[in-house]
Formats: sequence, structure tokens, C-alpha cells
Amino acid sequence: PVFAVAFSPDGKLVTTGSEDSTARVLEARTGREVARLDHGGPVYAVTFSPDGKLVTTGSTDHSERVFEARTGRQVAMLTLQDKVVAALSRDGTLVVTRSEGNIAQVLEARTGREVAVLAHQDKVLAVAFSPDTTLVATGSADNTARVFEALTGHEVARLAHHFFKQKTAYEMPK
Repeated sequence: PVFAVAFSPDGKLVTTGSEDSTARVLEARTGREVARLDHGGPVYAVTFSPDGKLVTTGSTDHSERVFEARTGRQVAMLTLQDKVVAALSRDGTLVVTRSEGNIAQVLEARTGREVAVLAHQDKVLAVAFSPDTTLVATGSADNTARVFEALTGHEVARLAHHFFKQKTAYEMPK
């Protein structure tokens, strides 16, 4: 089975993550394999860098790896227990992870060194870098999206979302 797919920003390539412990970079229109990216377990997450030059992969082998998309050359490997690399900076120097917990982390892509911790009150569900990589946006089960400075973790904005249950036709007013 294929567990993850992502298009390159220009739409010319697709990367896949599979149970066979590989990710593959393929030409979108022809299916020709450009690169095979090996792991030690099924690959559940794949992401292209915004410039399309790099691919990140996440596997049950507890590794997140960064590869050159066109050559398949591995440029970095991070060992992350219970975390997923969810976004890669435009220049490929930073990744932001999320986990089952209430934090996201900004890490150096090549070394795994922690740059910043981004905290919520509940599970972090989504993350994204701003186009210039100076900010990270996070979304959480705590009903907020937040914006942080990528290099310091300083929160610059909190965007509250409120949950309103709509009444359905069969619900009786109280």
C-alpha cells in the first residue's frame, strides 16, 4: 500500500511513501522513477521543499530523512521518537515537527539540533512555514492557530477558533 503522496511545487514530480520501506520520486505524467529513497520501515510521510529540490520522508523506523529529489542522495537523517517532520523550509535548512503531544519543534534539517519549541495546550495537528521562513504557523486541538518566530519560538499571534455545534433537524430545542 501507498500511505503518502505529495506533488512537487511545479507539479512535475510526485513522491510516494509505501509499506515496502521506500519512498519514490516519480515523473507525474509518465510514472518514470527518478529516485528511490530507502528506509528501514514503512514510509508514512513525504513532503517536498518549497523549491522542489528536497524531499523529506518519515518512517516507522523512527527516522525522518532529507533527500535530494532528483538524485535520491540522502543529505540528512533525524531520529525522532513519535514525531513527524511536517514542513521543510524553502532553503531546506530547517524542518518543523509535530508529535502526539502539545508541542512542535523547529530543528536544523542536517543536524537535528533544536532551534525553537512551539507550545500549545493540546495536540498540534498542523504546521507550516511562511514563504520567507521567518515564521511558523501551527494548528491545534486547543482550538487555536498560532504564529511563532521560527528561530526563537516567540509567539507573535494567536488565532482563536470557536466550535459551535449546529442544531440538526431532529434535535429539539431546550
